[in-house]
Amino acid sequence: MKQEDTLYAVPLEEATADIRLYKDFMTTQFQVKESNILKAFTLHSIELLEAMGVSATDLRFEFPKVRVYIGKKDGDQDSDFKLFLVPVNEQGQDCIPKGPAGNGRILEDDEYVYDFTKPCPNTCDTDSVLYQA
Repeated sequence: MKQEDTLYAVPLEEATADIRLYKDFMTTQFQVKESNILKAFTLHSIELLEAMGVSATDLRFEFPKVRVYIGKKDGDQDSDFKLFLVPVNEQGQDCIPKGPAGNGRILEDDEYVYDFTKPCPNTCDTDSVLYQA
């Protein structure tokens, strides 16, 4: 089934390249062993919706969780860091979506992930106690 293209979908190859760059950055700049690198966060879908103000008590989820991987563009700016989101099934496995690709194309066999990256301070509440912590 074809899906509508999204501005937030990036090809899987682009995301994996950025994730590898992040790992390389952590090992070379901070001498962190690859096995100790923080790579991703897993979030419960219901908690994510409730944080956005959606009452999730009556909702049914195809994916009970999402995982957010950390990536980095090639560069040295703070805004070069990226976050990539994928659905996670009941067994805790990533479910890489297939369908839309970038540039307005819709290809059924292309795998993609969601890129919702808008780094601070440009998009944050700089008065927030969390931001100032």
